Amino acid sequence: MMLQDIHSHFVYGVDDGAPDRAHMQQLLDAAYHQGIGLLMATPHVVPGVEPFDGALFQAHLA
Repeated sequence: MMLQDIHSHFVYGVDDGAPDRAHMQQLLDAAYHQGIGLLMATPHVVPGVEPFDGALFQAHLA
């Protein structure tokens, strides 16, 4: 059975996610070793309340 994490802040440099790419990779590796096969990136997006850079998010997710 594949485990899923449907609320995760692993994307680096976005809201309270990982501070850098290396830390993001550590988080992804840890999830994998715990049997998590699906992670959903869920940054804080509240239009007009909390700034969100969609282009930065997509670039760092890639």
